[in-house]
Amino acid sequence: MTAQLRVGIPPVGMNARLLTVNFIAKIFENPRIEVEILNPNIVLITADTIDQLTSAINSTIKEIGNRLGKKLEKGKIQDFFMHKNDRNTFGKLIGQNLSKGARFCETLATALQRVNLMWNDLQKLEPAYIIEKPQEIILGDKDFALPMEILYERYEAKYEFLKGRGGRKIKFRGSRAWLYILLSGFALGYGGIYGNEMLQVYLSEDILSKENIEVIKLLIGEGGVIDIITTLRVPPRPVIPYFLYITCEVLKIFREKGLISNLLKGPSIIQIDRVSVGRAISLIEKLVLDLSPFLERLNKLEELYEHKKIKRSPLKWISNKARRTITLLWQGNPGYGAYSKLMIEIYNILQGASEPIDLCYYALREVAEFEVAKLEETSPAKASKYLHEEATNIEEFLKAFMII
Repeated sequence: MTAQLRVGIPPVGMNARLLTVNFIAKIFENPRIEVEILNPNIVLITADTIDQLTSAINSTIKEIGNRLGKKLEKGKIQDFFMHKNDRNTFGKLIGQNLSKGARFCETLATALQRVNLMWNDLQKLEPAYIIEKPQEIILGDKDFALPMEILYERYEAKYEFLKGRGGRKIKFRGSRAWLYILLSGFALGYGGIYGNEMLQVYLSEDILSKENIEVIKLLIGEGGVIDIITTLRVPPRPVIPYFLYITCEVLKIFREKGLISNLLKGPSIIQIDRVSVGRAISLIEKLVLDLSPFLERLNKLEELYEHKKIKRSPLKWISNKARRTITLLWQGNPGYGAYSKLMIEIYNILQGASEPIDLCYYALREVAEFEVAKLEETSPAKASKYLHEEATNIEEFLKAFMII
């Protein structure tokens, strides 16, 4: 007799829903269980036995914790100090008192790797309900206060769920199983912290289907798109250069793996939240990035280089320019304006909204001359070489667009 578990996805508008989608996408990878989306709010997980189903969920959570721990050890992401309220929650979860200097992600990785959910715990994953008075949202049970970093809409001043600003603050509580699910979704998409700004990455729930299983694996699996984005060590500002840089990096890695055809088969929609972390937690900006059309266009350009129809890699050139733009912004360099306009032109060309010839003129007249002026201060010979190289790059870029 098969074992089945119904998981209720929290309501639209809750950050908990996004975190749950991240976790559900991850368990699609597990060959020991079947995942079916019954409707937008219910997921059915099936296994041969209760022990197999329970084991599969626990092992998935442990794997997520292990990946987070490795990223921290290798310095691929940065950690931050845990709030006092969260120390109480995590202390209760792992059964030990936490010191004032406890780090959030380090403690999270440990908690996920120690998970041992039982069948009775998992059966509390279906309900997600709202109690109006007092304003309180309960996921499964009232066992734990949910950490503010994973449900930052709770901490917006005078924010009431479904009613906008002007209401009372929300109280969030959840069962042990729900806490592990949400923390797992957070760990999968945690993109580091920059000053007092945290990045969190989510998959679109539109990707959740059996037909997209191969794409899901490429997005959520180890070394996949989520891993690439969360370990870039670059905050998403300015948006267009950041978007193009991500797209180029994702494309380069999957071309190297020989998996680009699989990646191009389905949607690659990513949401990135910029969240202010400090005494108060609040959402700064929500970015939704659809990589799919740009991956396809950039791949066609790179194939021309691969087949020796052009001499230079458009992918490498665009990636370098995007990274340079981001760096100039963070340095407060006056050359940022020229580079920013260049990236907007590249973005428009890839969408078919601008002419490549205009970009080529601007790239040589404004951007290349900016770099040459700097080089001439120390080495006229290097300046001349750079200008020659850049002219060749731009000529090949224009040739590529004339071919496709």
